[in-house]
Amino acid sequence: STTTIASYFPDSSFQQMNKRFQEITGIPLSMLNNFKPFMGMSMLMLKSLPCAEQVQPEMLLIQFAKTKNIPVKGLEEVEEQLAAINKQALDSQAISLQKMVMSFDSVQQAFSKLTAVYKTKNIDSLYAFIRSSGMDDAFETALLSERNLRWIPRIKAIAAQQPSFFAVGSGHLGGDQGVIALLRKEGYTVKPVLY
Repeated sequence: STTTIASYFPDSSFQQMNKRFQEITGIPLSMLNNFKPFMGMSMLMLKSLPCAEQVQPEMLLIQFAKTKNIPVKGLEEVEEQLAAINKQALDSQAISLQKMVMSFDSVQQAFSKLTAVYKTKNIDSLYAFIRSSGMDDAFETALLSERNLRWIPRIKAIAAQQPSFFAVGSGHLGGDQGVIALLRKEGYTVKPVLY
């Protein structure tokens, strides 16, 4: 049988989650019942951002590159991203989803704090904030460190061919296993570009 989000909770708990999820997102959680819980978490993350219009920096960079006829390559395939997400056990995802739904005000406050820390342009503070967010260690390793380690040889290979610009999410930059530290270990000079 297929595992559904509802199967992780008593019916009364799921009904509460379903109602609250619909209040937040406009759709009932039951519509996502056959998806992995991370799908619902992603929707809540988008709803928790403290802005009316969301602009993804990577999309702006891709659009800019296209206007200049600059080729764009990814450091990983979508399947690799999904594999990293899937390293978090489904029951753990379900519990995380429940916490996000039922304490959505706290999630919004956390994202506001994250945005404020991001705006300071301090990578170490941002990394420390992410580390303190309560993310499961194994999931954090899969989502950040393992991907960073996988990217370094790819960055080196691309950079060896031609001058290149690499953009990664800010959460990938800090820490001993962050892209900056890993590139420096490989002998690269990495300096901030202030904007």
